[in-house]
Amino acid sequence: MTRRLWVLLLAATVSQVGDRIAATALGLSAAQAGSPGLLTAIYVAELLPGVVVGLLGGVVADRLRRPWPWPAVLLVQACCYGLIGSTSSPELTVALVGAAATASSLLGPVSTKYVHALAGARHRALAARLTSSAPALSAVLGPAIGGVVFAGLGRSGAMTLDVASFLVLAGAAMVCVRRLPPIEGIARPPLTIASLMSGFGSLGRVRGLRKSGVLVLVSIIFGTALEGVVGIFFFTQQRGVDSRAYGIIVACWAAGLLAGSLNPWATRNASRAALVIPASGLVMGAGIAALPLFASVPAFGALFVMGGAANGVLNSALRYLVFEDVPHDRQGRTWAAFGVLANGMTLLGYFVGYLGERISVPMALVGSGAVVILCSAVRLLHWHRSPGGTGASRTRGSADATSLIAARPSQPEQP
Repeated sequence: MTRRLWVLLLAATVSQVGDRIAATALGLSAAQAGSPGLLTAIYVAELLPGVVVGLLGGVVADRLRRPWPWPAVLLVQACCYGLIGSTSSPELTVALVGAAATASSLLGPVSTKYVHALAGARHRALAARLTSSAPALSAVLGPAIGGVVFAGLGRSGAMTLDVASFLVLAGAAMVCVRRLPPIEGIARPPLTIASLMSGFGSLGRVRGLRKSGVLVLVSIIFGTALEGVVGIFFFTQQRGVDSRAYGIIVACWAAGLLAGSLNPWATRNASRAALVIPASGLVMGAGIAALPLFASVPAFGALFVMGGAANGVLNSALRYLVFEDVPHDRQGRTWAAFGVLANGMTLLGYFVGYLGERISVPMALVGSGAVVILCSAVRLLHWHRSPGGTGASRTRGSADATSLIAARPSQPEQP
């Protein structure tokens, strides 16, 4: 893999750790002020711009021919979080978080697009695993560092680290991407409704994923978001888990996520990656639904390690399939469409989780896990019945593409 790609991936990991540090500090700050409403407002401010303007950002990312807008947006985000560290106003904090998220959403998933370009066909599988492992590593390191920094230096110290992480990524972007050769012969996508919505079509046509696979992803995002809301009430109020033990349980998911995302098995070829997504959904759904059956911290930790590992393998498989099958000039719109689905289902999961916490926490956990299991089982059944296993035509650049050509028709049936 090229040196520029390694540098960019390392800088992106540093930036994501910085984001986790900032998120931890903001959460602790809201808890210190006794304001759960502030924390909710911050979550909404982070997620809502991706739903509202995310599709526009995908078109912008695919229209870019020069790299300078990306570091410029990173500098805007650095300024926003620098100001957050210097203010105590809840309203200004929420506004600045929303401004930073909007700036990022308007440029779309440009970092993933550049990783795809730098990796080339030869290193896409490794790039998929490494980009999937960055959020997992940040989930392990960010909360720990954020808690220590917040205790010693307060919110301003944590925001300073986040600003520094933005500057690291901006510097890497200017160095690694500025000499990226332009792709000739590709027209810029127009700013039309059809172009904005085209990412959903690209995502649903990914060979090995298809529409039923997208349904599995949506159900998983919803289920894990719901668990994120009701889980803390389940562990602390219904199972008597203290804050330290709860932190260990959450860390178990992050540890499993990191291990699963680095596993090369899922990115060996498209057929295997296609199987991994619904199989991982079954494991994650079963882990969430089974939580009310147990009462000990070791059991909860084991379920979270299992669920996190399945989550990590799924993330790598998804990135591999999209990297392999979607042309470079559509990467931005495809990932933007997925981001809109992810942010939208996360918001819905938070809302339903809030209602579930007021009605029945165990039933909310069982119900969310059951939805994931059902969608994953439907996808597995379709995968099993499809010619050659995946229901997809041959893949570009996979190791066993020749065996897949003979195994399935050239025009597969859409699920």
